[in-house]
Amino acid sequence: MLSRDVLLSPPPPPISIDVPELGGEVFMRVLSGLEYMDMMERVRAEEMGERESSAMLLELSLCDEDGGRVLDDGDGLRLAEGHGPAYARLLMKAQEVNGLGN
Repeated sequence: MLSRDVLLSPPPPPISIDVPELGGEVFMRVLSGLEYMDMMERVRAEEMGERESSAMLLELSLCDEDGGRVLDDGDGLRLAEGHGPAYARLLMKAQEVNGLGN
């Protein structure tokens, strides 16, 4: 059985993701439970579809080496418009890292 200390431990550090379509790497982090709940509240309140909610997950998951956001609200859709294969790769990884999807 997991101890209280393990359950309340800090999240893992950001991981490096290779993005060959863009010729480099980015970092991705696990959302906290509160961040996930806030995201889902916003998705419901704004009646977002899958397109917008997926873009938001990516915006919140991509980060710098220290875990700080690198994309602003709305940047996820802009990334999808210009770099479809890179967007798909990153979205699948964001879903995996955050325990979402299939």
